[in-house]
Formats: sequence, C-alpha cells, structure tokens
Amino acid sequence: ARAIAQARAKGFIGKNVLGSGWEIDVILHRGAGAYICGEETALMESLEGKRGYPRLKPPFPATHGVYGNPTTINNVETLSCVPFIVSRGAEWFASIGRAKNTGPKLYCLSGHLKRPGVYETEVGIPFMTLLNEHGFGMLRADRRLKAVIPGGSSAAVMTPAECDDLPMDFDSLAAKGSMLGSAGVMIMDDSVCMVRALTRVLKFFAHESCGQCTPCRVGTDWIYRTVKRIE
Repeated sequence: ARAIAQARAKGFIGKNVLGSGWEIDVILHRGAGAYICGEETALMESLEGKRGYPRLKPPFPATHGVYGNPTTINNVETLSCVPFIVSRGAEWFASIGRAKNTGPKLYCLSGHLKRPGVYETEVGIPFMTLLNEHGFGMLRADRRLKAVIPGGSSAAVMTPAECDDLPMDFDSLAAKGSMLGSAGVMIMDDSVCMVRALTRVLKFFAHESCGQCTPCRVGTDWIYRTVKRIE
C-alpha cells in the first residue's frame, strides 16, 4: 500500500502518467489466505466478492475475466521481471539460467537446514549449491539428508541420490518425475518419518479443499484418514 502511494505521488500511476495522457491505476485487495485462490479463476471469483471456486473453462480469463472483462493474471514474481526485461532487453533475461529455463527465480527453503528463507538466484541452480551455499547446509551435522520436496507440497518427493547433481529448473525436475512448481523447497533429514510427513501434507490438502468437486471434497479427507491410521 505504501509503494502504491509513493507511485501515485510521483505520477507513475493515476489519471495522467508522467504527462503522457495515459491512465493506469493499481488497487490492492487483501486475500484471506485460501489455498484454492492460488488458482486464477478462483482468485477472480474471490476478487468479485464470491466464494473462491474455480470457474469452468472456456470461456478463458483472456476473454471473460474479472467482471466479464478480458483479464491477465500473473503472480508478483513474474510481474517484477517486466521492468528489467524492458530496460535491459530479452537477451539479458535469456542469458540467466539454462536453455528454455531462463531468468531469476525465488526459491523458498524450509525444513532441516541452518538458514531457511527466500533466495533469489538464477533458475537452474544446482540443488546442492542452493542447500549448502544459500541454506548453509543441514541443520545438524550428525543428520543426513533423507528427502526433498522441490516445488511445494504437490511435488513428488525426491531422494538424496536424485538431488546430487540436480539443476533446479522446470525441465530437469519434470524429467525426474517431480516439478519445480512454486519452488517451495522442503528439506528433510533422517529424523523424519515419511509416513508422518505424508500425513501432514494430506491433512493440509483435506483442510484446504474448496469443496466444489466431490472427488476432492470427499477423497482428500478419506486419504488423510487412511494414511493417519497407517501412521
């Protein structure tokens, strides 16, 4: 909100941007943290004051979006790259990272490491570099790496052997049967019970189901309860 006020004061947004006659505004709406509203059409429903349910497509947001108007939806990480591409050029952007996986990337490191946090680096950085140089290594020296979730809790779990020489980009992780997704990297050491970890993930999905579709509304709870009995 402070950044928007500063931009308006400098004439970057408003009725007459920098005297150009062009009009553009930025309006901030705060969400309530619903997981389903990460899906673009559920986000639009929420923005319109309705329950966060995904829309059936077509029509697609590009033709019928917010209040029926053509709408483009991107996350802040994507939009923040635009000024640099405009000012420095597409070749500069394409020079970061690996072929077909270019540009900067925000990696969120959490779990059993010494320095959790969000780190911006080139997409495709080796996993071990991410862990050891940015995350300062495993939390306890006497604990070995047991498992990694590389792209948020929807991503398939990976073993240490799979992560030894692994570029953290979209294509490399897809080739390994997982995905980069949100780049929410979760590190687990050998103190972790994998069944218990799965139970926690399943409880999250059962809780965050929007309830619109029966297989998810009913199924996520059944899967959670089944695995909870095993745990």
